[in-house]
Amino acid sequence: MTKAREPRQAVVFGGMFILGLLVTHAVLGFFAGLGGQWVQGLFGRQWGLVLGPLLIVLGLMWPGWIKVPLPTIPMRAQRAATAWGAFALGVPFSVAVCPFCTPALLVLLGVSAGIGSPWFGMLLLIAFALGRAVPIILGAVAVSWLQSLRGLARYQKAFEITGAILLILSGLYMLNAYFLFIPALAV
Repeated sequence: MTKAREPRQAVVFGGMFILGLLVTHAVLGFFAGLGGQWVQGLFGRQWGLVLGPLLIVLGLMWPGWIKVPLPTIPMRAQRAATAWGAFALGVPFSVAVCPFCTPALLVLLGVSAGIGSPWFGMLLLIAFALGRAVPIILGAVAVSWLQSLRGLARYQKAFEITGAILLILSGLYMLNAYFLFIPALAV
């Protein structure tokens, strides 16, 4: 399709894309909480022994302090031709596009699993998806505004290090529940 989409059609496609993002996150959060509930039943407090080191490794990976080769799936992108195509495009975008969001998504899935509540997990991931959708909506409304955010690129390393430290601290918190380094923080 070479000619520009009508503004109304762009709004519908954008809305369906965001709906695909929201639905995917809600389902992921629900099942992470459900799976966490099951794992907690099996392991009890020892669940932190699995989740804690995972969060620490993710925290070390985020700013590139350690490198773990992860598999990639080469894909050819096509423009969505229908509203349902835009919805379907939102599904993979929700889990594997943003270099800052994907580690945060893994942390939130871990938190959802750690708490073991499917409904809490679903609500947590919906809130995350809504937070991811805001820049998309703003970008669709004002592309020039997004161009002005390029100035934040100079702070990228600081954002990565802050996120890494938060991940590592979360992992240590999970381990604390088992090893009781700081008993007042144990849950």
